[in-house]
Amino acid sequence: MLTVLFSTYNGSDSLPLMLDSLTKVVSPKSGWKLVAINNNSNDSSIDILESYLNKLPLTILNEAQQGKNASLNRGLSEIEGDLVVLTDDDVVADPMWLYDLYETSKAHTDFDIFSGLILPFWEKEPKKWILEYVNQHIVYALTLPGQKEGEIPPEMALGPNMAVRRHIFDLGFRFDASVGPDGTKLYKMGSETSFMRVLTQSGYRCFYTPLAKVQHIISEVEMDKEMQDIFDSFK
Repeated sequence: MLTVLFSTYNGSDSLPLMLDSLTKVVSPKSGWKLVAINNNSNDSSIDILESYLNKLPLTILNEAQQGKNASLNRGLSEIEGDLVVLTDDDVVADPMWLYDLYETSKAHTDFDIFSGLILPFWEKEPKKWILEYVNQHIVYALTLPGQKEGEIPPEMALGPNMAVRRHIFDLGFRFDASVGPDGTKLYKMGSETSFMRVLTQSGYRCFYTPLAKVQHIISEVEMDKEMQDIFDSFK
C-alpha cells in the first residue's frame, strides 16, 4: 500500500483537474490512500476537496501553521503503507502513475527515494521566450530533457512527483517548516530540496523512472509579463 500526500493553499483553480485525474489512476495491488492538507485556504478549496470524499480514498486534514512543509509534516500522522508519494495540488496524473511508482520501488530495493517524469500542462500556449530562455526545470519543476532512467542525486527529485519509503519518516526525518511556500511572495525556496539534502547526507539514494508520469499545470500567471521582465533582465 502507499499514501499520496499533498498540501493545498487556495488551490481551487487547479484542484478539480488534479483530483479528477486521480479518480482515473490504476491502483497498486495493495491499494492506496490520499491525504490532503488544507493550509488555511480562503477560497473554495475545502469545498472542492469534500466533493471528492466519495470518489477517492481521501482523508482531509487542516494545518494552521502557514507553509507547505508544515502541512506535509502534519500529513505524516495519517500515512499508511510502505511508500509515501509526495505531490502538489497542481498536477495531472497519468493513469499508471501510482502503479508504476510502486512497482519501481519494489524492483529497486537498494533505493529509498524515487522520482518520476514531470511534463508541462500549459494553461495557454507558451510564448517563444519561455521555451527558449526559461530554465523550466528550475522555474516550473519539470524533468530535465533527456533524463535517463536510473540513479540520480536526491536533490533532483522534484515536489510534483517523488516518493519516499515510509521507514524514513518512521526514523524521525521531517520537512523543514521554515523553508518553502508559505502563502507569501517572499519565502525561502527549496522545500523538497532541503529535505533531500538531509537524506543525501544520511546516505539515502534516489532512483528515477520515466514510467511514472504527471503533468505540472503551468498557469497563465506564471507566464505573464511581469515574469517576462524578470527573465529579460538576465539576458
